[in-house]
This record gives sequence, C-alpha cells and structure tokens, in this order.
Amino acid sequence: MRTFLRTYWTRGEPGRELPARTTVRIYQLWLLAFLLKSLGAAWDISWHFQSLRDSAFIPPHDLNLLGDALAIALIVFHTYTGYGIDKASLRLTQTGMITFLVAAPLDEINHRINGLDITTWSPSHFLLFLGTGICMAGVTRGAMVNLAAGRFRVFALLAMFFFIFEDAMFPNGQQEYGIFEIMAWDAGRIEAKSDLLAFLANEIHRAPDRAAILQFALPIPDWFYPLWGMVSAALILIVARRVIGLRWAATSIVGIYLAYKSILWVVLVATGFTKSAVPFWLIVIGLAIDAAYRWPLPWLVRVVGGSALAIGLGHAAMLVQDSVGVLPPVGHFIAPVSFVVLAVLWGLGERWWPPYQRRLMDRLGRRSTSGATGVADVESRHPLADSGGAAG
Repeated sequence: MRTFLRTYWTRGEPGRELPARTTVRIYQLWLLAFLLKSLGAAWDISWHFQSLRDSAFIPPHDLNLLGDALAIALIVFHTYTGYGIDKASLRLTQTGMITFLVAAPLDEINHRINGLDITTWSPSHFLLFLGTGICMAGVTRGAMVNLAAGRFRVFALLAMFFFIFEDAMFPNGQQEYGIFEIMAWDAGRIEAKSDLLAFLANEIHRAPDRAAILQFALPIPDWFYPLWGMVSAALILIVARRVIGLRWAATSIVGIYLAYKSILWVVLVATGFTKSAVPFWLIVIGLAIDAAYRWPLPWLVRVVGGSALAIGLGHAAMLVQDSVGVLPPVGHFIAPVSFVVLAVLWGLGERWWPPYQRRLMDRLGRRSTSGATGVADVESRHPLADSGGAAG
C-alpha cells in the first residue's frame, strides 16, 4: 500500500490512466465494497423482522459500514488523483455517495424519533437505495470506459448490473420477508422477539393480533409488488443487455440474483433468522428481454412486443410460483398499467440510447459495429459496440 500511494497519490484531473492490472485491482475493490453492502442490507431486513434493537452498530449495519468505508476510500482516491475513472463516472459516484451519506443520519434520526421503521419505502430508506444505485451507476460507467477489453470487464459489468438489480429489487423484500412472518404467526410460531412485540403493542395500544402483524409485515399494497418488480427489473435488464451485448446477459443477471437469494435463504434458515421468499418468477423477465433483442426488429415492435411478453409472462410465472411455493400477495389487476409504464419508458430509452452510445463510442475512439455478439466478440471490443437492434 505504501508503494502504491508513493506512486499514485498525486493530485490530478479525472481521466488519468493506470496500468491495466492496477485498474483491475481498483474495480475488484469496488465489487467487494458493493458485496459487503448487499450482504449487510439483506441481513438487516431479516434482523428487523425479529428484533427491535436498532442502532448504527448492530452487526448487519457493521457489515454494511465496511462496504461504505471501502467505497468512500475509493471515491476519495479517484477524486484526489483522477486515476482509474472519467469525469462523468466520478460525478455519478460522488453524487450517489453524498445522497447516501445525507440519508444515513436522516434515517438514524427517524429511528430515534419513531422507533423501528421497517417499511422499505420510507423516505429515508428510499434515499439510501437511491444513493447506492446512483453510485453503482457511476462505477458501472467507469468500468465500461476504463477497463481494458477482456474477460474481467465482462465479469465486472455483469457483477455491477447484478448489484444494481439487487438494489432495485431490495424494496420488494419488505413483502418477501413479510409473507414468512405471517405464515409463522398462522402456524403458532412467533418469530418476533419480546422487544419488538412490546413496541408493536405500544404503537397500536393493544396486544398484537393477526391484523397488526399483517400491517407490520405486509404494509405495501398488493398491486405495488408486481408493478415495481416487473417494470424496474425489465428496465435494468434492458440497459444491461444493450451495454454488455451478450446474448443471454439479462437472463444471466437474473440467474445470478436468484442464486444469491437462494444461498441467503439457506444461510438465514441455518442461523435462525427470518427468511425471504425467492422471486423465481423474475427469470421470465430476463428471458423476455433477451428474446426481444434476439432478432433485428423495428424498435416499436420490440418495445410493444417485449413489454407484453415481459408483463404477461411475469404474471403467469407469479401464478405458478404462488401455486407451488411461497409468494407475497399479488394484485394481478395492475398488469395493464405495468405494460403501459414499461412500454413508454422502454420506448423513450430506445430513442435516447443510440445518440448516447455514439457519443460514448466516439469518446472511446471506437467504432460501433453490428452483427452477432458472443463472448469472443465482447472480449475483443468495447461492450457498448453492440447496437442492440441487430445484436444476436
């Protein structure tokens, strides 16, 4: 570390280049930072379905803080030296981290005033997710621009889009953890500890009953779970498919996410914490997005057909999972609204993306190409070279 700092700790503007191997190490540290943040956040929501004890230094928060500290150190390095990141990417990471750091004390104040606030959609919690997502977007763009073509860049982009996907899906965890809380109550097994039950009784001024537990565990309207899950998942996977260019990029990211959630499920069960429903239905969203970019279709056909396929298959997969496994309550009547929202946002993106892609490709000094895209092709050129419409 001393050798590294003596060599590179000099003031400079963003865009300074590091040796390729050193740049890889920097982005490996970024991946570690987001992994620690993700694990800490998953543990935190499970923790709060059992215990009221909430302070800045409970174990889940400590794990999250390790990721935050590493991310802040990396931003300080990029900001001071200008190495390993371009200006636009750096501004995104800085904006995201500032948003997160503003939201963190607001969340702590909220907890001290109101006690436990488990709702993932509270304003302070949403700012935490938003700040993290903006920071992740900056690092993803930094990896696109600054990493040399090769296997690690493909891996880093897949990993970064997985973290972005996980961050967006995290608010739905309110319902996915909550359904197991309700099932435990109905089976006569109360998972919440005495301090949490006492807090709930104080809030409602009576002994907790099923209605109170239901409001505590599943406070979000049934229609919002599929609306947010499908639309946000599809939009992130569309961007990932266009950026990475691999034929099964969207499906791969969802597969990684479901494997991650499944491993967490096993760990939480083994350690006695509240487990989460695994949203296996998301796999069809990835398949729908990859299918939409499989052939060179007119953009309007791709948008309308892809949106209908994603939303239709998504609700069908929810029905299947609900019949054979565990899923939070779903308001299927929201499907037409989800289709319209997704189609409009996807259509806007289709019209905005090509000019942005050309500007970025010009910046990189590379020429956009079209045609079949495979692993070998991605490794030999920048991933943004996939034009999307003609990508295989």
